[in-house]
Amino acid sequence: MLIASKLQDCFEKASIPGLTTSQKRSLLHFVIVGAGPTGVEVSSELSDLFSTSYALLYPHLKEYVSIAIHDVANQVLSGFDTKLQDYAMGSFTKRNVEVLTGSHIEKVEKGCLFTKEKGRIDAGLVIWATGNKSTPLVDSLNVKKTPRNPRILTDEFLRVYTPDSELLDGVFAIGDAADVEDERLPTTAEVACQKAKYLAQALNAGEEKKPFKYKQTAIVAYLGQNDGVVSGKKDYSGPQAWIAWRSKNFLWTRTWRQKVLIVMGWVLDLVTGRSIAPR
Repeated sequence: MLIASKLQDCFEKASIPGLTTSQKRSLLHFVIVGAGPTGVEVSSELSDLFSTSYALLYPHLKEYVSIAIHDVANQVLSGFDTKLQDYAMGSFTKRNVEVLTGSHIEKVEKGCLFTKEKGRIDAGLVIWATGNKSTPLVDSLNVKKTPRNPRILTDEFLRVYTPDSELLDGVFAIGDAADVEDERLPTTAEVACQKAKYLAQALNAGEEKKPFKYKQTAIVAYLGQNDGVVSGKKDYSGPQAWIAWRSKNFLWTRTWRQKVLIVMGWVLDLVTGRSIAPR
């Protein structure tokens, strides 16, 4: 809701009489840092929102709105096949989303950010969708950790090590804050869920099981305007990828009540448009 409030605030400020074209463009320039699935989906949702609901509510500002994605890597969606990356870039071009790869962010201040390549860039809102940092709790624990972006290091049975590489009896670690030795697993909900299921079954069984092995599932990214890409056993793109993305969100919901509310929300958005007022 905070992002929704900030977005509307930018449009309201840009509607103030007497502002110059440059001031309007600065207020309505939205930057997403990170070209992974999260950053790409954020830019896609914003693009959809600006071309529909906001275009109707603020038609006089439509020409001043711009979206840019910055990433230090040299490509978008680094976990996807090259063909899917190229497809995503084509989608960005059609939606007038600027993609700046190899962009090194030096600092972010109120109303702007600074990059090594372009210097100061004015922006109404900067959304950070990249990078991971350990929490103070993880930093304070006297256990063995990974050398980069410190995470609690575990063996293949998810057991925690002491700093001297001895196993702690009955101590386990799962989720984003932990990694399996020699694995370098991604910090995603899918990894955490698989670890939790494995550990629950192992503890309930009361006996040592086979080592934990992460099984990579399909990766889905929404590209806007009912388009998307899917990377898995079979790579594909287009409307069917968008349906897969929608289905993923629906199937991950744990209760039938929430499933019903999600479907009702989709129907209302289709019939009446999106609700853009912050709650």
